[in-house]
Amino acid sequence: MIRRILFPVDISDHSRAAARHVENLARRHSATVYALGVVDVPGIERSSSTAGTGASHYAKGMREHRLDEARRSLGTFLDELKADMESRRVKVVTINDAGPVHEVIAARALRSDIVVMARDINFQFETQEKAGDTLFEMLHITTRLVMVVPDEFREIKKLVVAHDMSATCSRVLYMMVHLRPFPGSEYIIVHADRDGTYESDDFEDGVEYLSEHGIQAEVVVRNLEPSRAILDVAKEQEADAIVMGAYDTGKVRRMLFGSTAQRILEQSKVPLIFGI
Repeated sequence: MIRRILFPVDISDHSRAAARHVENLARRHSATVYALGVVDVPGIERSSSTAGTGASHYAKGMREHRLDEARRSLGTFLDELKADMESRRVKVVTINDAGPVHEVIAARALRSDIVVMARDINFQFETQEKAGDTLFEMLHITTRLVMVVPDEFREIKKLVVAHDMSATCSRVLYMMVHLRPFPGSEYIIVHADRDGTYESDDFEDGVEYLSEHGIQAEVVVRNLEPSRAILDVAKEQEADAIVMGAYDTGKVRRMLFGSTAQRILEQSKVPLIFGI
């Protein structure tokens, strides 16, 4: 059950579009939305420190101007967002914070049940290299489910869940079962069996576990590369969201961004839910 939804925002249309996903989730659970804006002080300071010798006063003035403007713009956006969401009977608390964006979000997430953020958001007021940098950094340290949503809204009734029998995937599925963000939804468990080691007994037990918690589920096995298997099944099943672990739990234990999760993030048309 969800009581607190952390909604990190910037001042873009992507954040405005993501608000509909957040409102829908809040109404399902009678939850409070914590709309979080973060002024990226380190990023702004770095981008304002390019002046040469003798120009430190100018650089300082430019930095202070950019910080003040970011705070004002973000405050105005948060006020407007709060009024708009409350007009549709969603309870909202606004937070205007400052610091390294991914660290601030991860810290605030500790007092929340789930994080929801726009897929194409640029939190750092054009100081980060590309949209998504903050997401990648945050997933290294957050302990909550993170839902990344496209601009287009859709009701979530069927979820594709990537599972390789690893501890990470099992933990993410456990969090979905007990947090139950989308009650009544159908689960499609996808396993990419590239090396022929699939054992049906393991997944049959998992389906039984889900059934005991009132969740309808089935298993789909594909002899494909993981990202292709997940995306193909999501398309075939007309899934409304994809759930997956953020980390590879093999011997190298590398971050999946740059491989499986990166490709899915770039190609998926539906919301993604990440966990660790």
